[in-house]
Amino acid sequence: MKALRNKISILLLCVLLVACDSGIEQANSVVEQEPLASDGRASFSMRNGEIRDDMIRMLDEAGIIYRIGEGNAIIYRLEDGEAIDKIGNEAISEYITRN
Repeated sequence: MKALRNKISILLLCVLLVACDSGIEQANSVVEQEPLASDGRASFSMRNGEIRDDMIRMLDEAGIIYRIGEGNAIIYRLEDGEAIDKIGNEAISEYITRN
């Protein structure tokens, strides 16, 4: 059930990124979710560099454990999914406010 909630959250994040386009090429802000690992990890790729940098800064500030994988994917523990969603929403909001 938690995996489904995480997928729905990532889908919502994708919808927000596309819906909140401010004239910048949409491919720059696409989130790609990687397949769920069987070891309790998940990952996503954030193509928009500004949002990605903000998210990484916020992850560090929140003390959330993550690592950068292939293709700059951000790999995190599934148990941190809700916190990741909140951080993603905040980073996107800040991006929209700046632009």
